[in-house]
Amino acid sequence: MWAYLSSTLANIFLLLLVAMNFPVNLASAAKQFQNETDSLALLELKKQIHDDPFGVLNSWIHSQHHCQWEGVTCGTRHERVIALTLRESHLILSLISTLCNATTLYYLDLSFNQFEGGNILDNVLMNCQYLQYLDISHNNFTGFISPLVLQMHPSLTYLKFGENSFSRSLPPEVGKLIHLVEFNVSHNQLAGDVPISLADLITLTGPIPKELEKLHYLRYLNLSITTLRVRYRTLEFSAMQVKYH
Repeated sequence: MWAYLSSTLANIFLLLLVAMNFPVNLASAAKQFQNETDSLALLELKKQIHDDPFGVLNSWIHSQHHCQWEGVTCGTRHERVIALTLRESHLILSLISTLCNATTLYYLDLSFNQFEGGNILDNVLMNCQYLQYLDISHNNFTGFISPLVLQMHPSLTYLKFGENSFSRSLPPEVGKLIHLVEFNVSHNQLAGDVPISLADLITLTGPIPKELEKLHYLRYLNLSITTLRVRYRTLEFSAMQVKYH
């Protein structure tokens, strides 16, 4: 009788021990899977690079943790990728397809490279729901600025598309990015009307560029109720009214 009772108690204790460790093991496995997802996404990006003249991606290897790779920043707790900075790396790439499998990404700077491809926002950034900073300026991206993706990123604060070959017009959905501090789409092939919803972006800051003088057909410019400032003492506009107080 005593032997049977001892055996039963031992089995119960073993089951309790397994049950106590199961959540820990499950959480550990989930963390490892998520880290592996980030690592694979970055390695897939590396495969698509045609040329890396400065060897920026030499550290991107399986034997080294991805949080130690050049240009990669991870969170301190979960070791997920939160920032990717490849600015001025002179990388050549014709298509980016898997970058935002790293879904915790909130800072992405791919500026001053030779990246190209159409509709990058649809193809790449659809899953980057936490993205706050995006700089893809000074590349060769084409296509148009997708209204759908803009709707999915209301937390964007910095959005820089300048010096590319984006076409069509600015979608009115850009006015829903109410946290925008900087918005640059200069030197593209954009056409059409400037959406009136831009007036809702009252958090935009910084200098008003003197290049606005080139807008010879502009008749009225209202920059009131913003924190924008005039960079130059005077701006010379012809045949238009300017209001920026």
